[in-house]
Amino acid sequence: MNSSRDYKIFSILILVVAVIAVSFAYASLTHTLKIAVASPGKEANESWAINFNNLSKGKKTGAAEENSSPVIESSTTVANFDVTFYSPGDSVTYSWCRK
Repeated sequence: MNSSRDYKIFSILILVVAVIAVSFAYASLTHTLKIAVASPGKEANESWAINFNNLSKGKKTGAAEENSSPVIESSTTVANFDVTFYSPGDSVTYSWCRK
């Protein structure tokens, strides 16, 4: 009878270890990775200046539909666009165009 009890205890211990391992794996995969890169000769706390202008027409993939094009409200804000996706893999991509 002792081996049956040992088997149950061992099984429960393995189950607990597996749950803990899966929890750590899930936590590490869902964690947001933040990377700060400093260029040589520049301060690490300098910020980037990102400005929007001259967006391209939307490049559609799959069955996606562009209901309304994006509007550049200010040099840092793109808004008022409406896109419909019908299946996984659908996308609409906008690029910056030099003019």
